[in-house]
Amino acid sequence: MLRSLLHSASLVAMIPILPCIVLAQARPIVLYTDLLSGPNTGGENNQGTYLSIFGKNFGSSSGLGVVTKVFIGGAEVANYRYLGPCQGRRDIEQIAVQVGALRNPAPGMALPVEVRVGKLKSISVTPQTFTVNPGRILFVSLMGDDATAVAGDIQHPWRHVQAAAGARTGAWGAARPGDVIVMRGGLWTDAGFGTNGHFYFVKLAGNGGTAPTGEAGTGPISFTAYPAEAVIIHPPVASVYGVFAGVNTQRSENANPAARDAQWITIANLIISTGGINDGPINLESESDHWRVVNNDLSAPDAVTNRAAGVTGNGRDEVVLGNHIHDIAGIGSRGETLLDHGIYIDSGSNWELAYNLIEDITGGNGIQLYNSGHVTPTIDYVNIHHNWIHNVNKHGLNIGDTSGKGIAIWRNVVYSTRGACWRNNSVDLQGAKIWNNTFYNCNTDGKYPAGAAIMNDVKNIEHPITADFRNNIVEPSPASARYAGGEMGFSVEGVRITANRNIWFGGKYPETVGFDRDALFVDPEFVDVAARPPDFHLRAASPGAQSGDPSVRSVVISDFDFSLISAGATAISLGAY
Repeated sequence: MLRSLLHSASLVAMIPILPCIVLAQARPIVLYTDLLSGPNTGGENNQGTYLSIFGKNFGSSSGLGVVTKVFIGGAEVANYRYLGPCQGRRDIEQIAVQVGALRNPAPGMALPVEVRVGKLKSISVTPQTFTVNPGRILFVSLMGDDATAVAGDIQHPWRHVQAAAGARTGAWGAARPGDVIVMRGGLWTDAGFGTNGHFYFVKLAGNGGTAPTGEAGTGPISFTAYPAEAVIIHPPVASVYGVFAGVNTQRSENANPAARDAQWITIANLIISTGGINDGPINLESESDHWRVVNNDLSAPDAVTNRAAGVTGNGRDEVVLGNHIHDIAGIGSRGETLLDHGIYIDSGSNWELAYNLIEDITGGNGIQLYNSGHVTPTIDYVNIHHNWIHNVNKHGLNIGDTSGKGIAIWRNVVYSTRGACWRNNSVDLQGAKIWNNTFYNCNTDGKYPAGAAIMNDVKNIEHPITADFRNNIVEPSPASARYAGGEMGFSVEGVRITANRNIWFGGKYPETVGFDRDALFVDPEFVDVAARPPDFHLRAASPGAQSGDPSVRSVVISDFDFSLISAGATAISLGAY
């Protein structure tokens, strides 16, 4: 696996991005950025932090800085470093820049981020901003020296992100709120810091960031790769409790963490592969608030115990955007399986999981929400959208125990799952929205207990489960041929599922979706499901084209291609596209 990662990284570095001849340039779309704030001075050539912008229609790499330009608050950035594929969804592009002075705006102001390709100015699905905030650039290199490192000096980097000697060592120990830790390319195999037999590449103890206010001593602490360099982190098997790990307030050694420990953390643009791991590449642990996990390549092909994931843990106000999460395995010491997942939220609220490519999850679910007994009683306000999820050895989207209110799942493509494409197992679920998703080849194991394309395994007589299932396309696998099922199903007392205008195709049990008051049992006419990857766009004559309920626009403001839905739309298409 490691050799494959190194080979892939070297190939990416070598492949030229060739200019294309096009008749008309589509308007650029900005979706998200890696950093939300950072310094506009210091660092390499005193031009401040690096910033990556993600979207579509950015033009060709040969035109970067000439035809394709980036403006923040109306001021052009200082220099351009990269334009090409990102590490997440294959159809999303990345521009990396160094921000520079930006005409020295007042610190603490959120400035709009704009990409211009010729005369075309970008649009944003949601507004994207960058805040100039005081801080330093801390470089870390395999050729560095902790003893001679100087903040802001690319010629005098640290050697360790965190040394084995203690939590407050290396660049992490030197960092203050607002600082950006920039790792240089190469293969990083440091064992890192550990206590009581728990080892980490970086244990985010004794330090943390804050909200960026424009004042010195505020802002997130960020970890990122130097632009266009492959930073591959592959700790030895001894590092068994996470590569980047927050503070576990439930363990005795962390009983009284500092108030800022493991808060306001950004981890972006890294390649992390783990061997013999317990908790996975990125583990928030508990009560780690305000993390951004953006554009990382995360895998755990040799995970050996359960409850691991590409990203796992709990907290509030977290975003996991545009990552490639893959090859998550997991067999425990007692032979347990299917308990390691792509993304695993085990408590907290206000999460956004979007634009991720999640594939080849042999250890469990693609995305799992399940509270295993942490402080927050329910998991609330989770937005799951625009993810591409496939080849999962359990459920694609598993809404598990204590998932509560504000769960919204829209514009996802989920296919080839051994279990259901979407499953509910929470008696606390209230007002969930499952809108405009494409679920295909679901429940490939026809013997999976009570298996079906979508499943509900619980009921709540006292406080009935409520959810709305609308504008989706659902096609079970030939092995299952059952549209809806589970231990309880969707039409029993204690379960109030409303549904309207979904396409159901390829199954044999239409009576299982009697809760859908305007069900369509027709071929959705996908463009090409045999392609690799499949093309789930709808043909022009598809019965799902422009036949959906537009009232979902309160949440579903764009499709899987990021085309905006107009405010006056009288109909939208079914499924993710």
